[in-house]
Amino acid sequence: MWLLTGAVSWALLSAARQALPAGTGLRGQYYANAKWDGRPLMSVVDREPSTAQLLERWSNEPPQTFSTAWNGYLSIVRSGRYFFATTSEDRSRLYIDNELVVDNTGRQANAQAGSIRLDRGPHRVALEYVHVAGDPALKWEWLFDSGGDNAFNAVPRWALSQRQVSSATVVAARLVEALGGASMILVVVAGIWCVLAWPISRHETWIESLAPYRRNPTAFYLLLTAVCVGLALGPPYGLWRFVYWLPGFNLIRVSSRFMIVGLLGIAVLAGMGFDKISSRLARQRRVVFATVVGVLLVAEYGAIPIGVQPGNAEVPAIDRWLDSQPKPFVVAEAPVQRLENSSAFERQETAYMIHSTAHWQKTVHGYSGWRTALHGQLYSKMQAFPDETSVASLSDLGVTYIVVHTDSYPLGEWGRVEERLREFSSRLRLEHVEGAGRVYSLLRPIANAVR
Repeated sequence: MWLLTGAVSWALLSAARQALPAGTGLRGQYYANAKWDGRPLMSVVDREPSTAQLLERWSNEPPQTFSTAWNGYLSIVRSGRYFFATTSEDRSRLYIDNELVVDNTGRQANAQAGSIRLDRGPHRVALEYVHVAGDPALKWEWLFDSGGDNAFNAVPRWALSQRQVSSATVVAARLVEALGGASMILVVVAGIWCVLAWPISRHETWIESLAPYRRNPTAFYLLLTAVCVGLALGPPYGLWRFVYWLPGFNLIRVSSRFMIVGLLGIAVLAGMGFDKISSRLARQRRVVFATVVGVLLVAEYGAIPIGVQPGNAEVPAIDRWLDSQPKPFVVAEAPVQRLENSSAFERQETAYMIHSTAHWQKTVHGYSGWRTALHGQLYSKMQAFPDETSVASLSDLGVTYIVVHTDSYPLGEWGRVEERLREFSSRLRLEHVEGAGRVYSLLRPIANAVR
């Protein structure tokens, strides 16, 4: 009954959603040049302008040069001032009600923002994008000036329509989508219940038939080893492709790490095998047998040519000096390698992380296979340290001290950095100099200090 009710509800809600013109996306026109000239190669409807949408339209093989223009309507449900930002490798422009709101030249892959006051209802929108080299990249975000959260978010699909729709229609479409999702969940749950009804009804029979295997360690560790081997196998084989999307699993970068647990299973199974083989021997012979096997294991390990790479974990004296300062404090270090040079960047972040062991205080640096968008933005801004953007970002994060390693800058660049440091003497005060290292304290503006 529940399955039928859910299926009928989902079908009716899906039909109702199709009848509502809100959230249908924008009309996109794709050109084979950088000037929106001539006849477009494609005239399509895109759910949302984005990098993924661009790659999908070009079947993941975009031409070296092209341009795209999206047109439609942006639905506003709350009147007020809105901030819009585009992040693109090449030029992008945003027009709302024929007014230029954002003009991103794309000289650097940074966001450019603008604001406009919008009343409740539909507003004509046009987003233009030009690609001339490299990989296409586009992100369109907005922020409502409510005095609360200051984080930009992607412009949602429900706000984009091909024609003018009222705010009531937009709200109705969102409500229908939510109810449709709930009915789909009901269908799935009811379907699972129907599938499991028979085995659940035979619960007692299953319990009795599986009782002899429940406390069998051999079966458990054999299954554990088989599952770990299946997860560790790379594509196109193995189980990893079926579970990587699960929470927790999607943070694991290398599936072969499951073999760490697999080796545990193999070791336990080997021990069980040894115990079974040696159980027929007398006690003294069993001890001798175990000793011989142990010696062979050690000899095998010793014969493996394991390469050893010497590492340098020396902490500069300038970082050790920080340990003498009042705690707690937060540290940042400069220079910062470019994110594009991933090997050098990660090596430097690892070194800065080791530097923090001199004082064990918080640092904005560190190595990890998973990095937040905040850290990526911070490291990009610190390329130009010191400037208004980088100093303001460090101040917002509560950084107390900035350690500058003068010998880590490319030849000839330190002079320019030192000159900029003098220009920021009202915000960056030199506290200590030792060797090639300098420590600057970050002085907060009066407004921030009072707040």
